[in-house]
Amino acid sequence: MDWGRGIADDIAPAKALGLDTVWIRRNQDATRMVEAQPTWRYPTLADFADAMFEDSQ
Repeated sequence: MDWGRGIADDIAPAKALGLDTVWIRRNQDATRMVEAQPTWRYPTLADFADAMFEDSQ
């Protein structure tokens, strides 16, 4: 897991390498527009943790 700076700085390069990515959108601040999209999106870290727990069942 990597704690990154944003979609342009982290998601785009990871996707270019073929890695799955997760974007936790904790606030509604604007980010630079880029083509890359994360594999999964969650509004909070708790929502992400819940999804990971459900998948492991």
